[in-house]
Amino acid sequence: MSVHFVGRPNVASNFDSHQRSDSSARPELRRGVSSRYRRVLIRYRGGVLALVGGTALALSLVGVSFAKDPFLASSGSETRERGIEHVSRSNGLKNSHGHEPSDLDLLASPPHAQIAQAGSIGLPSTVAGSGDVALSISRHRTPLIDRVPAFDRKQGNAFYSVDGLGRKLVYTIDVGLQERANEILSKRRPEWAALVAVRPKTGEILAMSSYSAREGANSNVATRATFPAASLIKVITAAAAVERAGMTGDDRILFRGGNYDLERYNYLPDPVRDRRVMTLGDALGRSVNPVFARLALTKLTFWSLRSYAERFGFNSDLPYDFPVSESSYSHNLDDYSYARTAAGFGTVFVSPVHAALIAGSLGNGGVLVQPHIISAIYGPSGDPLYHAGRTPVRRVVTEQTAKEVLSMMRSTVETGTARSAFARHMDVFRQIPIAGKTGTLSGENPKGMYYWFIGAAPAHDADIVVSALVIANGTKRFRGSHAASDLLDYYFRRKFGMTIPALTDPVIVRKSRSTNRSVKRSGARKSGGKRSAVQVTKRGKTTAKPKAVAKRVPKVVVKPVAKKPVRKPFKAAS
Repeated sequence: MSVHFVGRPNVASNFDSHQRSDSSARPELRRGVSSRYRRVLIRYRGGVLALVGGTALALSLVGVSFAKDPFLASSGSETRERGIEHVSRSNGLKNSHGHEPSDLDLLASPPHAQIAQAGSIGLPSTVAGSGDVALSISRHRTPLIDRVPAFDRKQGNAFYSVDGLGRKLVYTIDVGLQERANEILSKRRPEWAALVAVRPKTGEILAMSSYSAREGANSNVATRATFPAASLIKVITAAAAVERAGMTGDDRILFRGGNYDLERYNYLPDPVRDRRVMTLGDALGRSVNPVFARLALTKLTFWSLRSYAERFGFNSDLPYDFPVSESSYSHNLDDYSYARTAAGFGTVFVSPVHAALIAGSLGNGGVLVQPHIISAIYGPSGDPLYHAGRTPVRRVVTEQTAKEVLSMMRSTVETGTARSAFARHMDVFRQIPIAGKTGTLSGENPKGMYYWFIGAAPAHDADIVVSALVIANGTKRFRGSHAASDLLDYYFRRKFGMTIPALTDPVIVRKSRSTNRSVKRSGARKSGGKRSAVQVTKRGKTTAKPKAVAKRVPKVVVKPVAKKPVRKPFKAAS
């Protein structure tokens, strides 16, 4: 006996067909179970059809909205254009997909079949050997080395390594720039520091230097993502406000409290008590925390700020060709935590390499390009196996948004928190507009005060972007803005054929202990361990401290006082 669904007399149920194939199945069991399914279908038939129809309609509407959104449309087209843009040397050959083989196909061809297997399953399989690095293929279908090279082998103006199979890996690192970055950090000897330079249009990493007073140059500070992003997140907050709310650098924002105070008494907007006013551009240059709290609470939402942070690479596995920790972004779902996160006090952690890519995305017109340090790979006999090319990852903001944010970031160097660091090289930077952003916050891993700087130069058409991080424990006064200005000074002096001077210690502004005046003290030491001359600044004016002159005290001549004769008492005659 067969049981059929209502309305479909010639179609038996799958369950009933399965039961008919079993000779031991009981007819009454088949009949009871089939009747139960039939009653359920009849009872909920309308609801099921409505659910399916509603889901289809919702998906169609989402598809239409994606197609109408110019940002998403451009982002999707660029994502479809992703892939490995390599130089093809196939000579008319076809691979298994019917296309000309790419450099990765040549790299994975015999005698390198083990790398092809690693790429096919999407898991990097480290190649064993006694070379400088181990080479594999990442899940992004790009070459991947197992560690950051030591950059101790160079040929001409390029560093290289050799893997365990004798293949030669040539890097994008600029020899002169890398050596200058090493010199900047090793001479100042901070507790921890990293200095990174990237070409934003191609994603080539030009310099990547790490230093630790404890571990030396092998600390890999540049690739660690345990450092709080601090006020660097203000760049993303400003970009989201420009793109979503139409803000510009000239828009004025009311607030109250100090520039760096952001507590419960002043984080919420109050039209009665908010008496201070500042433009968004000046607030970004001076890193004014209450302004960005207002911006997040009035112009953005929890999810829009998180979305823009993820567009810039947070909480995502970026396609590096060397090991880099993933940067993270998170915040609580209350207004106070959200406002503090937008201003730089949240649980946001970033690596110096990724921080350079944030500036590079803006310097490249809003497009994030795949970062890489491998320029080319050659076989043991010298035959070319791979050549890197420009690979866009995604569009993070529109080109107009990127220009507006970079224009606001110029105030950091010209009038803001990095002005004194770049004023030392004003003979070079006077004709080069530089967009930058500083960040300062205390952290615990490692413990100390974190001094950030990211920048793009020239601001209108970036040729290089830099990221600098200096972690100090309070005993040394050397900051990320000083390291970045020294590296950019070297880069442009070499580019324009100018004389490259020796490194000099920066002049740091500190507070005098005895008075409340600002005192400038040079970090350079004279012979014999004596400190250099001290200059006192008052209201922005600098004057040399006068030498102490001993006062002449007039001589006082003390004349002896004549003693009075002592009269003897009169005695009467007896």
